[in-house]
Amino acid sequence: MDSTPTYRPYRELKQSGYDVTNPDTQDYVEMCKRIDKLVQNIHTTYDGVPRPLTTLHVGRALDDEWTVSPQRAEELRLLDPEQTWQEVPKEKLEHFQEYFTFSDPEGWRFYLPAYMIAFLQDFPNNGYVAICSAARDRTHIDLLTEAQLQCLTDFTTLCREFEIWFP
Repeated sequence: MDSTPTYRPYRELKQSGYDVTNPDTQDYVEMCKRIDKLVQNIHTTYDGVPRPLTTLHVGRALDDEWTVSPQRAEELRLLDPEQTWQEVPKEKLEHFQEYFTFSDPEGWRFYLPAYMIAFLQDFPNNGYVAICSAARDRTHIDLLTEAQLQCLTDFTTLCREFEIWFP
């Protein structure tokens, strides 16, 4: 929705003096509260997901080079030093939109929460094709716990409600 302002944490809205009781802005305030809750759930339920062998740079090489030797994969993994998904910078995610097409199940689960949160930070005015496609296709949900799957469902529900549907 073009008319909806970008998400801000509810706490920030209140601290900045935003009138959270204004009936004309209740939809926006409720959206912010829902995103706050979803972000917290993502942090809680995906905490401790192990780092995959198919990191962002390895996924890119699978796209560009088609086959990647174990030695080449190890070189590429060094370009992705993040040990937890929480350490992956948003700017880096923006440059690896093809990742989910080339990920393995472990990589899919590891990077999924990072992409969801990066997407939600600019909700509903974000254009991350990678997370939209991954959320829609759900190609590697076999490793997700019930709580992680619920976060993914909540994410897609929020996107549908704000008419952000997937390509």
